[in-house]
Amino acid sequence: MGIGDKNEALEAATTLGGLQEYQIDFEYEGRRGTFVFRRPTLKTRLSIGVMEANLLAGAPRASTALETLNISRLLSTFQHVIVESPDWFDLDTVDDYGLLESLYEKYIEVVKPFRSRRSESARQD
Repeated sequence: MGIGDKNEALEAATTLGGLQEYQIDFEYEGRRGTFVFRRPTLKTRLSIGVMEANLLAGAPRASTALETLNISRLLSTFQHVIVESPDWFDLDTVDDYGLLESLYEKYIEVVKPFRSRRSESARQD
């Protein structure tokens, strides 16, 4: 994704009911589709953390495999922020860690600038 693509993604963000949603055109190993994400509120971020903890079922983080920790973060995040996804994408049946990781990278590319802009405006107030 080039700089122009990031700007287009940011411009594609809309505000619906006070919540920002944005669209990502995604391709991974021949699968293509459009995802619509909602930028998580603080309450949503809390819910993501609770779901992540539930998925780990009390396993100590220090002795849990990094991939397991990442999978719990990815699944929890996507469960709460995906508004629309292609027909081929189903969190209950996904079995490709690389797919989730790649999609999360795209998601972060769009969410991070929103967080940065919000933090900057808060510091200026």
